[in-house]
Amino acid sequence: MSADALRRRAMPVTAMQESWKQGVAVSSDRRVIPPVRGPGHRQQVDRVRDAPLRTVRGGFGFRIGSDRNGMTTDMIQSGRYWIWVGGVAVSAGAFSAGAQELMWTRDVGGTRPDGAYALEATADGGFVAAGFTGSFATSGVNDSYIVKTDAMGQVEWTQVIGGRPNLSEFARQIRQLPDGGFIVAGFLEVNPQTFDAMVMRLDASGRLLWLRQYDPGFGEDDRAHCITPTSDGGFLVGGQALLPETEFWNYDVYVFKIDADGDLQWRRYFDYAQGYYDNADIAFSVIEVSTGGYLVSGWTHSAGWDGWVLRLDDAGGLLWDRAYGEAYSDEILSAQEVSVGGFVFSGVNASDNGDTDFWLFRTDENGAVLWDRKWGKNTGVQCEDQANSVRELPDGGFIAAGQTSSYGAGGWDQYFVRTDAEGNALWTRVYGGTSDDRAFAVVPAPGGVVAAGWAWSFGHGNGDVHIVKLADPHGAPDCAAVRKFKTACRDARLTAKVASSLPEGTELTLVRNGSDARTLVINARGKGKVKWIGQVGPQEVCVVECPEVACSATDCL
Repeated sequence: MSADALRRRAMPVTAMQESWKQGVAVSSDRRVIPPVRGPGHRQQVDRVRDAPLRTVRGGFGFRIGSDRNGMTTDMIQSGRYWIWVGGVAVSAGAFSAGAQELMWTRDVGGTRPDGAYALEATADGGFVAAGFTGSFATSGVNDSYIVKTDAMGQVEWTQVIGGRPNLSEFARQIRQLPDGGFIVAGFLEVNPQTFDAMVMRLDASGRLLWLRQYDPGFGEDDRAHCITPTSDGGFLVGGQALLPETEFWNYDVYVFKIDADGDLQWRRYFDYAQGYYDNADIAFSVIEVSTGGYLVSGWTHSAGWDGWVLRLDDAGGLLWDRAYGEAYSDEILSAQEVSVGGFVFSGVNASDNGDTDFWLFRTDENGAVLWDRKWGKNTGVQCEDQANSVRELPDGGFIAAGQTSSYGAGGWDQYFVRTDAEGNALWTRVYGGTSDDRAFAVVPAPGGVVAAGWAWSFGHGNGDVHIVKLADPHGAPDCAAVRKFKTACRDARLTAKVASSLPEGTELTLVRNGSDARTLVINARGKGKVKWIGQVGPQEVCVVECPEVACSATDCL
């Protein structure tokens, strides 16, 4: 459908109903809502644990199948966890287990369902996750839940926001701000099964500064799924709004712009096609584009079911839109602008037999597809795979995270795909147990990647916030993990040694006197060494990937 055929409606600012002001919660009937718990709340910290599995060793492996791109997925069993590792066609049990290390996992929660939808790396080297809690909710149902950790996933503070009796609230995305605080988007229940979009701002300690509720004025279901800071100091928010049509009430893509204090500046609604029963158009990602304007992505269920991308100008005016997918149900769930230009998207792509695939594709700045990749099985037995999040990595490749029922121990398992810049898989991993385990967000981290979601197989078994760090043997090493680097020379044999907590299989490039390079491979004990033969005179060896690690000098006499 052309851009001209797309409907856009602007609503006056006065139609917005704000019932939350400066952290004081007031319901639509002006009742004061109980205050939230403060940032010092730690009743669940004792439930955080390390995974019993650090590195898979001595397990057994066997091939269990291949995906749409011919990638082979292999399985390792060790202790309580099942881990599937793909990317290299190896014979049974022949792969190096160390390269598939789980660096750490954390489960945060209680005896009722808890989960994370969003994750952000923070300026202090840690992470912040946002989602919901039933275990610690004061509402009796679900409240918004923010969990801040250090670089090792140890909980520093948590925040529970909500408290209205028998009404739920959910945090769907979180971003850190330059002042160290956070902006959060989500939705809160105003009547049973009816929600309003909300945005809240927290300080660096998790204390609530303000919360705003945004209602178009129709008294129906409206939700915010995504938010991004904008260059003018405000924020762009995206989601869905239930609006009256000529015959039906249907969800439209809902995009609105607010200033730094949460005051509404403008809002827009986008409907792919009118006149269809039960059509729905929803935004799951908003981006401020480096060249100006915004990119909104999600999916449309109007006259079909496709991934949908809209390019907007600075005032929310439509520049162009494109639908992506095939003949069946396709959804875009995450997007990011790529450093070399254009965009990368993740989501789910369906086939004619009911299976769905883990879907990644990249476009140029005008939305033209550059490459398209899918992972999953095509068996006709409801194998369902889904990419909930994608992020660019420092080397120009990508990491995507989601869930799979094609592989794993049963139910849903967390699914990770690491690609190069062209979308070719370097490795795939499946992590989980026999219940429902999903990854909803992933971010790059030193030496690997960190993901957040929920796990029903581990922790309390009723669903916990689940945060996991995986090593990436293709990524940049975590140089802070290098504990000792030294050289020695004897009988014209120069030896360089490294002691570290780096994952097994990590490769470091060591250069002697500025030109003579060797590759050092870290072993299962975090150590490695290389030698040069026949050296005489002063020697200096440096670690190319880690300029912060001091070079080591010695003399070969």
